[in-house]
Amino acid sequence: MELRRFLPDRDRPHLSRVRVAERRDDRAASVSGGLQQLRLRGANNLGQAVGWAENGTHDATCVAPQVLQFRAAIWGANGQIQELSPLPGETSSAATAINDRGQVVGISGICDRAVGRFSAAHAVLWQDGTATDIGNLGGVAWNTPAAINHLGQVVGFSDLAGDESGAPNFHAFLWTRSGGIQDLGTLPGDSLSLAFGINDLGQVVGQSIGAGGSRAFLWQNGVMTDLNTLVPPGSLQLVYANDINSSGEIAGGAFDPSTGESPAFLAIPNPDGAGAASSSVPAAAMKRRT
Repeated sequence: MELRRFLPDRDRPHLSRVRVAERRDDRAASVSGGLQQLRLRGANNLGQAVGWAENGTHDATCVAPQVLQFRAAIWGANGQIQELSPLPGETSSAATAINDRGQVVGISGICDRAVGRFSAAHAVLWQDGTATDIGNLGGVAWNTPAAINHLGQVVGFSDLAGDESGAPNFHAFLWTRSGGIQDLGTLPGDSLSLAFGINDLGQVVGQSIGAGGSRAFLWQNGVMTDLNTLVPPGSLQLVYANDINSSGEIAGGAFDPSTGESPAFLAIPNPDGAGAASSSVPAAAMKRRT
């Protein structure tokens, strides 16, 4: 895959940061057992959004400053909120993405620190409100789906075995109904990876991390490629790739060593598959929140 060379686009709006959307809606207190302060993480083309909300229940498994259980939820186009329960025996859940078929992915576990570590004991797919454990790569924490395409294929990150302390050792994964969960590995020399986006062609993008820092990757046809190898020398350093559409256009975060800034990037495939790569970059600092 070829990408066009990065050029700053000074005409685009400046953004100082990307923030998790949060909606506080008084109607939330009257549905789903009193869910409130819904935090949104994903949306589909039908006006549905997903995230999680606290339910008012004090939970002994919470770790300060978290004190209340939280539950995955769908916020419908009509403003109604539907709770998505965790797996049996677990107390908390959170949703991270929804496709146009209404399939939702997220996490299930104990309350812990909220949305991570042992609250992500299990990676979950909700279909018609029913939760299914889609498996893991051997670990007991940080098992987190991040995206689902319209074919029901899921990507995210999952710990390997040996994480009983809660220290992350995750790798990017791809889950399909026919093939189950697959470890996508890392770029050479790295130890950690996370997948953040997948399109309907099955192309996956994300982040690979090692002693030398962080690199954006594209995974397709069984091969993980450093996106920095597809742009000319002197381009921005591509730190992570957040999403990819079905045209192969990739969005993410970069670093400009000449200015110390961290702009967003849009990488556009070269249709003829030859020559240097290009992209347009808003002159804006965009930071990923974890």
